[in-house]
Amino acid sequence: MPLRLTKDGGKTKTRTAKEQVGNVLLDSRQGSGTASLDHNVKEDAKRDKDANKAIMGYARFDLMENYNDLSFGHWNSRPLMQNQVQSLYQSFLINGVDRFNPIHALPLVLPKEWIVDSTVEKDHEKREELPILRISDKAPKDWKIKVAGGRHRTEAIKKWVLKMQRDVNALEVEEKRMAKQAVEDGAAEMNDISNTVKQRLHRLREVLQYHGQWIVTVFDANQVDTLIGIHISRNETKHVYMQSPEEGLIQRYKILEANKKTPRDVERAPMAKGSVAKQTELLSQDYVFDHMKNLVSSGTHYIHSPEMQLNRFHKVMLSGYGGLIAYATARLENRLRWCFNTVSYTLAEHQKIEAKSKNSTSFQKLKIRKEEIFEDLKQATPILESISDPLRDKLNRIFNTHLGDNTPASYRFGNDQDETWLTAFKEYSYAVVAAMDEYASEVLRADETKDLDEDVRTALLGCAGKAALVLDDSSQADYCSFPFMSYSVITTLVRNMSMIERSIFEVSSWFSPMLYMANGHGKDWEPGSASADMIRAIMGHPNLDPIRRGDAVIEIHHSFFSMFAEYINMERQLSKINMPKRITNQQQLMATFGLGDTSKGSKGKNRKKATKAQQDRQHEDDWEDSSPLLSSEESSDADDSDEDDGSNDERAEHRALARKKDRRRREDLHVEALDAQKILNGGTKFTTLQTRELYQPWTHQSKISSGTTADTF
Repeated sequence: MPLRLTKDGGKTKTRTAKEQVGNVLLDSRQGSGTASLDHNVKEDAKRDKDANKAIMGYARFDLMENYNDLSFGHWNSRPLMQNQVQSLYQSFLINGVDRFNPIHALPLVLPKEWIVDSTVEKDHEKREELPILRISDKAPKDWKIKVAGGRHRTEAIKKWVLKMQRDVNALEVEEKRMAKQAVEDGAAEMNDISNTVKQRLHRLREVLQYHGQWIVTVFDANQVDTLIGIHISRNETKHVYMQSPEEGLIQRYKILEANKKTPRDVERAPMAKGSVAKQTELLSQDYVFDHMKNLVSSGTHYIHSPEMQLNRFHKVMLSGYGGLIAYATARLENRLRWCFNTVSYTLAEHQKIEAKSKNSTSFQKLKIRKEEIFEDLKQATPILESISDPLRDKLNRIFNTHLGDNTPASYRFGNDQDETWLTAFKEYSYAVVAAMDEYASEVLRADETKDLDEDVRTALLGCAGKAALVLDDSSQADYCSFPFMSYSVITTLVRNMSMIERSIFEVSSWFSPMLYMANGHGKDWEPGSASADMIRAIMGHPNLDPIRRGDAVIEIHHSFFSMFAEYINMERQLSKINMPKRITNQQQLMATFGLGDTSKGSKGKNRKKATKAQQDRQHEDDWEDSSPLLSSEESSDADDSDEDDGSNDERAEHRALARKKDRRRREDLHVEALDAQKILNGGTKFTTLQTRELYQPWTHQSKISSGTTADTF
């Protein structure tokens, strides 16, 4: 660029790029600026310092004993919201009461001279060792302490303490009852139950020793002005990430697994509703626990799938087909894991064996060789690190293309007798083997995977050949003609099984009587899925060969796929049967057995008020029904008192006969109700009971099952 002359005849220098853009560039800013926090943050920090100067110390304070001496809402007059109290109360039930954590300290504002010496402590980390705050005689008789927040917490702790006291009373009654109770053939179990009750009772009594105590921050009222009072009384304003119900389920499972706990160790949920209750119900089922083990150990592929949404997952797992879903997915996941281990078998070797198998002379020998390799794959330890989420996503897409979504084959899932399924499955098998081979080559060629563990490299190197072997040469016991696991497989299974849910429930109920031959079931025992009960019943059948029990489960399970059309037809037939409505209301159930007060059981908007004549007639009937010893002479005398009119006498006689017949029927029903009541009252009520693991056979000979025959089913 040519230089320009200035007015004074001089020449101006060429402006550099930095000078032209001026302050736009970061390295040409004028002045040396200093780092600074946001204005609001600095204001909060200043008020925190002022508030800290007013703190006299920390102490424990019983919020229930001093409830009437607390004054809320002086600086923040928020209303008491019962839904917030309920949420805190449920949090206490679920997570426990972290009452002495300084983070949750309640701010108390009172004059310094009111406090008894040495009842506050500067070190808040002493927590439960902090002194109890005492009010001196210098305070007025009607003293009130200003509380800058924590009203909902105070109401919740009050509600929680009352709940714990009720639980203690109930456990004390149960402890006395169990001390007197003796159960035949159940001495060891009764001792376990009694110890469990005693442990829970001891733990609750220890917790209640603190009653309504809570950690408090004691502020000097003389140093707390309006601004500081507003500052320490405000609610949380910053967003805090809360875990989702699904994440909570997974985290609870991981904690149980890390502590080497089983479904038997899952404690009862303190409430019957909500996500925590559903999580507890799921984790207390052994088949769901095993299902979670497969899902969680497979990375994040399943965790973020639609089927893991808690309400949906709960509905599926506890449905009639939930046990079948868990059973099938466990075996299909095993089929995938058989392809990733350190057994040496590549795709080239598999293709070489397949080519030689066409020669009739070596066919039988090579078949035996493949069977031996297949057994080695089943026994080998899987290398889970080699089954990555990207690979699972590839398999999921292949499944949706050939066997999933709404393809014709998806409605014939697992039916190895259907040509449509077999054709689609063959195409799926070719695509899976090719995708695995391609994926393994890409991973092993990449520079960033040069430091892979040797076992992982070996597993990837042979995964395609092993997949070809598993998909082509497995038997029915190993779920031949079934795809490898991915989350879309679960989606398809759920869709198909939900179409025949009543049929599955009906077939499962054929086997369930054998399950209920146990001596007793505890109050905490939850039946779960009907199909899971069916599997337990078969595995525990005393007249079945233990070696054959697993095969029986597989055969029945296969029937739901190979006879899917027949089950659809069965579903239609069941839908036409008017099954009696299941009673879920306690009052209605008690009324069925003649128990309880049923006078309030028929409330409703459409209920019409009875007329006076109807009430009088009902009163007359009730009086006669309540007098079963009414003699025939008295009845005849009452009839003779009517006017001697033929039609009136006939009607009176007809009414008398009808009443006698109705009274006799009610007496019979009353006897039946009393018998049923005796049975219910005499039933054994346990707290816990040692249960058997699903899929594991056991031998159980009770008084009932010892007389069963081989053709019970």
